[in-house]
Amino acid sequence: MTIGMVRRGMTVALLLGMTACQSGGPAIGNSTSIAQGTQRVVINYLIAHGMAESYVMSGRATSADLVDLVRFDHSALVAIRGHEADPGWTSLQHASNAVRALMDYTSVMDGAAPPASPRAASR
Repeated sequence: MTIGMVRRGMTVALLLGMTACQSGGPAIGNSTSIAQGTQRVVINYLIAHGMAESYVMSGRATSADLVDLVRFDHSALVAIRGHEADPGWTSLQHASNAVRALMDYTSVMDGAAPPASPRAASR
């Protein structure tokens, strides 16, 4: 077992712990919940970005992988910034989906199938 595998396992455990603490659904008009969701999405983005960085640093990323990683990362960042500009449940879900797509793509090195495209994941 390599250090990268241990680090990746710890990241997944942290993410699972974070998502397990989420509430069942949004409370109508509850801006505190939106703020907490925003914070959670930003933290998840930073983790996903770190996972992408680890994948690139592993030396196994091809030129095509690098282009796709940049696209997924950019989509996630744009979605988060869009949510910050217009906070609401729809934009929060959009940002969360974009971050999840980035995280899913970095799982390619573990043998999982990548999402279709950054555009499809951000819709």
